[in-house]
Amino acid sequence: MNAIENEALDLANNIKDTIARGIKSHDERVERAAAELREIQNRAKEVIVD
Repeated sequence: MNAIENEALDLANNIKDTIARGIKSHDERVERAAAELREIQNRAKEVIVD
C-alpha cells in the first residue's frame, strides 16, 4: 500500500473507533437510565403495597 492508502485506512479505523466509543457511551447511559427507572418502579410498588 502507498502512503495515501495507509492514511485513508488509518482515518477509516479512527472513524470506526470513534463511532464504537459513541455507541458504547450511549448504551451505558441507556443502561443507567433503565436502572434508575427500575428503582423508581420498585419504590412506587412499595408505596402502593404499604
